[in-house]
Amino acid sequence: MSSATSFSTNPSSGVIVLTGMQNYLEWLYTIKMASNGSSATDLKNVWKFIDPKAIENPEIPTVSLRPTPADVNPAATYISDLTSIQLEDFKYRNTIWKEEKLEIQEIERRLEGVQNKILGSISENILPQLKGASTVKEILLTLSNKFRPSDQARRQEIIQKWNALNPQAQYDFLFAARQINESWVTTNLVTIGLDLENGRT
Repeated sequence: MSSATSFSTNPSSGVIVLTGMQNYLEWLYTIKMASNGSSATDLKNVWKFIDPKAIENPEIPTVSLRPTPADVNPAATYISDLTSIQLEDFKYRNTIWKEEKLEIQEIERRLEGVQNKILGSISENILPQLKGASTVKEILLTLSNKFRPSDQARRQEIIQKWNALNPQAQYDFLFAARQINESWVTTNLVTIGLDLENGRT
C-alpha cells in the first residue's frame, strides 16, 4: 500500500496532514511520537497529559509560589530574620523550587511545540471545527470525538482491503500465518477456494 493512498502528506515537509477519519489514526501516531520522550518517565514525555483515549489524564503541573522566609519561620519577614539553620532550609527550598520551575517550563515548552505540530498538520477545512478548544488536550479530544474511527468502521475497512487483494496475496499471507492460528487459516483458505470456484478473481 503506497503512502499516497493511505494518508495525505505535505510534500514539502513529509508531514501527515489530518484530512478526516480516513487518516486520523496515522496522524495521531505522529502526534504521539512528537509528544513522547525517550521513556514514559522522561520529562519530555507529555503524552500522558494529552492522550485523548485516557479516561483521566494527570493534571499539567503549575509553578508553586516561591518560598518566603515565613515558610521557614512564620515570624520572619526578611531573610535576615532567619537563623543560620533556617537560612539553610530556606536556601534548600528555593533550590527545589527553581528545579521544579525549570521542569514545568520544559513541559510547557513541549506542549507548545506539540500544539504547533497539531495546528500545522491539520487540513484548513478542519480548523473551524476546533472553535472553543484552546488547550492541546481540548484540541485532541475534539478531533478524537469527530474523527476516530469506530471499531466497526475499522473492521469494515480491513475487510474491504482484504477483499481487494488478489487470491495469491491472500494465500501467501494465510500460509505465513498458519503457525499462529491453523484453524482460522484453514477456514479462510476454504473461503478463498469457494470464491475462486464462484468466479471471483
